[in-house]
Amino acid sequence: MRNFESKEDISPEDISGKEKKVNKENKSNFTKFNEQEAEKAKEEIKELMEKNEELKKKLDDLST
Repeated sequence: MRNFESKEDISPEDISGKEKKVNKENKSNFTKFNEQEAEKAKEEIKELMEKNEELKKKLDDLST
């Protein structure tokens, strides 16, 4: 494979089939990782929103 100055210098013809497969697998793994991270973030947000509601109720109880 040739050496390239930047990503823009690479055309699809320059990438071998094996490299395309590896890139596709890496993209798939990256997507799975992002989905897992997004799910964790959603759970964390849900927990924080529940805690926020509890704190609001406590604050309302104290102010009355």
